[in-house]
Amino acid sequence: MSYQFGHIEGYARSSKKSYSIHDVCKEAERVPGYCDHVKNPMPPTIIHGCTPSEAVEMAETWAEQAKDVSGRKLRIDAPVMLAGVLSYPRDGQHWDLFREQAVGWLRGKYGDRLVSVIEHQDEEHPHLHFYCVPLPGEDFDLLHEGRAASAKVKRDTAAAKGQHHASQMRLAYNTAMKGWQDELHAGVGIYLGLARMGPKRMRLKDRGQWKAYTRALQAIVDAEKVSREAQLDRMLTLQRAESEQLDNIIERQAFLDFKHERLETKAAELAKELAKEKALVEAGKAELAKEKALIEADKAELAKEKALIEADKAELEANPPTSRLKETTALLAEQNRLFKGTIRALAQVLTEPQMQILTKTMQPDQRHLVRAVMENLGRGHNYS
Repeated sequence: MSYQFGHIEGYARSSKKSYSIHDVCKEAERVPGYCDHVKNPMPPTIIHGCTPSEAVEMAETWAEQAKDVSGRKLRIDAPVMLAGVLSYPRDGQHWDLFREQAVGWLRGKYGDRLVSVIEHQDEEHPHLHFYCVPLPGEDFDLLHEGRAASAKVKRDTAAAKGQHHASQMRLAYNTAMKGWQDELHAGVGIYLGLARMGPKRMRLKDRGQWKAYTRALQAIVDAEKVSREAQLDRMLTLQRAESEQLDNIIERQAFLDFKHERLETKAAELAKELAKEKALVEAGKAELAKEKALIEADKAELAKEKALIEADKAELEANPPTSRLKETTALLAEQNRLFKGTIRALAQVLTEPQMQILTKTMQPDQRHLVRAVMENLGRGHNYS
């Protein structure tokens, strides 16, 4: 049985004692001069996020805004990017599963701080490189358990006004990193049947103890596999049920959409008919208003005529017809008397022919009066 291999390290923008972020980036991307240890270098495969070069740019951007514990800008040799490697045995049969499990564990552990994961297949063991950058406002030690534990010992000792020792800090560092390895094994190694440590690190005395350990570990792995398969079956059953339910929902939604579309079409038709009816009603109202105006005008005219009638009535009541008739008759009688007097006077001065000519120019009623006057004078035979 093989055992797991995982390692993390913090890298600075520039360093005289070790590699910088630019060095590890170029090695990962197989830049000539930085991968001489690889016989046949091949470009890496990006599994998650961006390229290592882009991860370096993100780390430099973070470094520009970061402060140290004293509130000052970070030193150029302060770590700004976490880089790690997870390796798998060349003779392993489950590289795809290892890669999937490892990336899932990295995402769960580092979250949005995990910016890049790449795959190398050009060395003795296939492996993954991953790169993490703190979020704005965070401290780098949040990414590195060992550095965080060592720094805590230093802070706690300073708070107690004591003197910290390198051995204490180293112990805290190693303990934290063992915890990181335990997390890696629980999240990745155990699912692939990889031992947490090799026989030398476990201080096993002989091969028999190692075989016994690997058999026990294999039994755990097999049990975990059975459990995972059962869990997977349950998940698949639930997924199928959810899929059927989703299909029913989609079918129902399609039916509802169809009905909704029909209702909208019907509503549009009804709205159109309603608009037409409304237009007719408005036209009818306008016609009624016009008729009403005419009626009002007729009423006003009738009222005016009524007023005139009332005025005439009042006039008649004030001056009855009989009285006016008498006045008219008397006036006509007076006019006739005066006319006859004028005719008599003319008859005394005009000759007979002149009188006849004058009579012909008169109205019939006037000629009648002339004849009556001339008859009284004994001359009416020429005026019939």
